[in-house]
Amino acid sequence: MSNSNINYHEMKQAILRGLVHSGWMALDEISMNHTSAVARKSFQTAVGERTAIAYFTDAPNECCKLSGEYTSEGNNVLSTTGFFVWYGTRQLQLMRRSTPMS
Repeated sequence: MSNSNINYHEMKQAILRGLVHSGWMALDEISMNHTSAVARKSFQTAVGERTAIAYFTDAPNECCKLSGEYTSEGNNVLSTTGFFVWYGTRQLQLMRRSTPMS
């Protein structure tokens, strides 16, 4: 992870809250603290239930990448899906102001 380790973990928690709000389920604490996996969501398909996993990985300096894994017919159909999330100092200040205290 980059030198902005605390910022990365704060962003990972913010991303998790957004995914949970969108119907995803948080992974266990060990996964959250020691892997890039963040959340999972199961889908019913014609061949049974399949589960997608969301990953949040550190990228250089002040951004991270949110990506996913969902295997269908032996291929990860989300392998080319992902986007960068910026978490610089200014973005964190704005996020902290807009996040209600729990």
